[in-house]
Amino acid sequence: MGSQFEQTLKNLAVTDQWLCNHPLEIVWSGGQFDSGEILTDHFLVKLCQQCMLDLTGAKPEIKGAPYGSDLRLFVNLGGFPALLFGPGDVTVAHMPDEFVDV
Repeated sequence: MGSQFEQTLKNLAVTDQWLCNHPLEIVWSGGQFDSGEILTDHFLVKLCQQCMLDLTGAKPEIKGAPYGSDLRLFVNLGGFPALLFGPGDVTVAHMPDEFVDV
């Protein structure tokens, strides 16, 4: 995990005087998850957008999420296209007061 990021920092350290005198120590801690990705023009994305448009009259926002999910398993291990799609506010997900506006 993070090998491209680590290599970029190591390359920088070779060319930076301060970093040459203060070697980097790279430590990964906390939850670590592989990322998952789907193209914004993928059929599944377009289908979900159209369903929301049909149901609510509003086109949903497409954005990346900075948290881990099982989506990575479908994409990276199974080779299946996947996206996170659903109601609610992620800041209250899996909390005692989790709710969805109806």
